Amino acid sequence: MNIDNMNEEKKITIAILNYNGLRYLKKTIPILLFLNYSNYKIVIVDNNSTDGSVDFIKSLSNEKIVLVENDYNFGYSKGKNICVANSMGEYILLLDNDIFIPEHNILNDLLKKYSLLENPAFLSIVLLDNGSIVSKYYGIYYSFCGVNVHKKTKKIIDIISSKNTKNILTGSFNGGAVFFKKNIWNELGGYDELQPFMLDDFDIGIRAYIFGYNNYLFNNY
Repeated sequence: MNIDNMNEEKKITIAILNYNGLRYLKKTIPILLFLNYSNYKIVIVDNNSTDGSVDFIKSLSNEKIVLVENDYNFGYSKGKNICVANSMGEYILLLDNDIFIPEHNILNDLLKKYSLLENPAFLSIVLLDNGSIVSKYYGIYYSFCGVNVHKKTKKIIDIISSKNTKNILTGSFNGGAVFFKKNIWNELGGYDELQPFMLDDFDIGIRAYIFGYNNYLFNNY
């Protein structure tokens, strides 16, 4: 059996946390309904939005979409944990509501890359601001002095030009877009809901290494 057929057998959930992100959802959700992958669901966890987000999601009436409505805004860390808890299948692509993914083969590419890595926990996706050709969102790294999240801005072409055989280790991941196995997230205990926003990503990345896993950058499309 070739790897493409193996990939088609894996169920993947695209899990998205939303709070008052209607202006983003109108752009980011429709394209996710037409990916070149047959076995996936889109789980959207809404943190008690008041901007019409829920009505918009319901109006899509698509069997791929599963809506979870929180009756309270639980914040980022707990909201993302709820996303994972409601995800189906072995793999999860965890997204913020403003992440636009134009690559229709993204799930195939992520799954293939993940399967080739050594003891992977999290596969962090390079993020690019709309209209920009440079990025500083290419993983979280640690140095002797601690967290070095604000890496030097690089041209996106330089970040993604590495060969597929080159695996770039990261300290942790940018929380906006990350791919992983659900059972590993559960093994690590998910986000620490006592951590403030931004530190939650650093924390779980460190725990992954303590548990014997590695974190990588997905920089090839």
